Amino acid sequence: MDHVSLTEVFVVGRLPHVTYNPREDLGLERQLREYLGDRGTILSVSGPTKTGKTTLLRSVARDAVWLSGGVIESTNDLWSQVAEKLGLWTEVGSTVANSEGESRTKEGGLSAGLASGRYGATSTTESGREDALGRTTSPLVAARSALSGSLHIIVIDDFHYVDPAVQLGIVRGLKDLVFDGLGVVFASVPHRAYDAVRVEKEMTGRVTHLNIEPWEEADLVEIARRGFTALNVEDAGGELAQRLARESFASPHLMQDFCRRLCRLNRIEETQVSPTALTPPDDWSAFSVLLPSTPRRLRSTYWLKVHGPERTASDVRSRTVVKLTSTAQCWRPSLTQARRSPSGMSNCGPQYVPS
Repeated sequence: MDHVSLTEVFVVGRLPHVTYNPREDLGLERQLREYLGDRGTILSVSGPTKTGKTTLLRSVARDAVWLSGGVIESTNDLWSQVAEKLGLWTEVGSTVANSEGESRTKEGGLSAGLASGRYGATSTTESGREDALGRTTSPLVAARSALSGSLHIIVIDDFHYVDPAVQLGIVRGLKDLVFDGLGVVFASVPHRAYDAVRVEKEMTGRVTHLNIEPWEEADLVEIARRGFTALNVEDAGGELAQRLARESFASPHLMQDFCRRLCRLNRIEETQVSPTALTPPDDWSAFSVLLPSTPRRLRSTYWLKVHGPERTASDVRSRTVVKLTSTAQCWRPSLTQARRSPSGMSNCGPQYVPS
């Protein structure tokens, strides 16, 4: 058994390796790889916050150019960051050197009686000139030139943080590059999954959707099982893992946090030499602020972050239905259907868009 530390096993806010659960029954990694092979559309990956969107993308698209929507305030920010991450030069200079030289040699002889000899002298004159040439290009031109026809992948995480006007500029700036083979992925929360279509109607039919379903209890228990095995600790009957999974609000992020906290309560900081039994907290209500004893206001806040705002009647009235053609039918399976189906992706665009 490999020796690992607790912080390597249960990872919060970073990419887990030991406890990464790809949920193979949903085929999320397979669908993502299929998109990266096919391309030709923008991929919108959506799911509740803290449900593993970023982890999935970083696990599969390891070489992607990764951007954060929270720091993109203009389209110039986008192109500048792309140019920086690709190591592109926006200023190019060259130097041309010219030199001229002239050499003169003077020789002579001397004879005096029995002694004779020769002498010589050389003088050289040189002149030179250097011309410096420079050219400056914008990050937009440099980035688009590098991305055109390439197999690069651009991932914009938290795309919903970007202002709609800036989203429009980004979509229009990337649209032709996507046609040329650039992979583009937007990650967002469910109620903002189709922002690319909302800001640019011409993208209808050009956005592929991959929905990240909330985690089931068994998926979360698997995180604990893998971690406990790596640390050589025992959870009798899996009861502790099941309790933590029930309290994790279908979030792998919280499950990782709870498992790490439980291990620390048991003074587990690394792989144990011999199997060690875990004991539950003396007071579950003090274990986490998200357990049932937590004030309802705090639990409701996290629930809102997971599921997004409720849609009101006025929201529905302000939208018009998009009729689907026979060549662009949309199938959004339920979680149960998705587990039975080899594909859960759709590329028909949203059912509703702003009128």
